[in-house]
Amino acid sequence: MYGSVFCLFLGILVVGCVAGTPRPQEKAVFNMSQEGVAEWSAIIDSKDPAQAEEWLRKYPRSSYRPTVEQYLANIKSERRVYEPYAKRDTVEGYGEFLDKYPRSYLAEEAKKRIVEKITREESLAFCSSVPKGKQIATRKFLIKVNGIFSSMRDYHLSTVGSSTGGGILRKDIDRYTDVIAEAVGEVPDEAISYVEETYRLLRESFSPPMDQEYLYRWAAKESIINRLSQTSDWDSICVSR
Repeated sequence: MYGSVFCLFLGILVVGCVAGTPRPQEKAVFNMSQEGVAEWSAIIDSKDPAQAEEWLRKYPRSSYRPTVEQYLANIKSERRVYEPYAKRDTVEGYGEFLDKYPRSYLAEEAKKRIVEKITREESLAFCSSVPKGKQIATRKFLIKVNGIFSSMRDYHLSTVGSSTGGGILRKDIDRYTDVIAEAVGEVPDEAISYVEETYRLLRESFSPPMDQEYLYRWAAKESIINRLSQTSDWDSICVSR
């Protein structure tokens, strides 16, 4: 792993993929223009090997060339590791990648793919399980659940690492239990089951050690519940189907 971010040039410490890279001497001679520095900053943000290669062509005599070459080698190496998971293109595969390489620069791409795949497939599946006669009750149910899940998430994130251990408030658990009980008979069983699965993933993802796949499966499902609790998204996804 090369680390999260590294910058370079004139007095800025390089923190990157090669541990122990020596800091350039203050009197070193640089052949990069200010434009070259800006280009390099953009490359760091993009993690694009093609851009790094172009930078090396433009500044072949830069004293930072060894560092840039090592950076390029590392991002190419990480891309090769990621490619088999991308070819599988499954939620399980991306979750496995995140568990093995949580600090990879491609972790965000894997997380995005998990959410995209679950959101696209499950939004339509959820809507298809709700008959027209129960759409209003189901959306009201999702609005209540969405508020409870948001409260659970916010409290957990605000207390992680504290003496409370990033738990969930008892009052939120009680509210959730009451909402589920009220929904029985009014909301399709499939919709209730979907919410219960989301709640299970939420609890498991919050329990140490945090499982990356559970965490992003839950995030995707919560995203669906959040979207479908909004009138415009509900109408475009469920009502117009």
